Amino acid sequence: MNILTTPHMERCIGGYSFDQKLDDENAASVVSFLVSGGRERVALISMVSRLCARGVCKPDIPGECLTTLGYTAVADNMAAIAGNIQQKCWRARRATGFQPEQVAFPKRFHGVTTWKGQTDRGYMETLTRQYAQHLVAMAGRTAKTDPEGAA
Repeated sequence: MNILTTPHMERCIGGYSFDQKLDDENAASVVSFLVSGGRERVALISMVSRLCARGVCKPDIPGECLTTLGYTAVADNMAAIAGNIQQKCWRARRATGFQPEQVAFPKRFHGVTTWKGQTDRGYMETLTRQYAQHLVAMAGRTAKTDPEGAA
């Protein structure tokens, strides 16, 4: 599952898209619309996130696109908006039972050698623990404690 989406978000985005584009009360056609639209969104999110991770798509490009389309306020506030989305995703994951503090690497992972060398078990455990603590804290933030909603 992509970090930007949860099943709840997918239904929400699909429902919003349906509401903006169609006026149909046929359940079969609505389901078809939601499924095909979901597939398109997953492909786009996956492609863009991978291009950005590889440095092909720089973080400022989506903002430039939004500005060109007249969404300057969104473009100017993308970091805060993204932080708010990220927080809501982790809050939803926590609400549905995910506990990042219980995630552990499989034993076989510690035998891996990468271009950086042998995997350091102690470092990975520290990194995992600190990341989990950050995610739990992020999920617990509220508008009162973090007015911009940024992570």
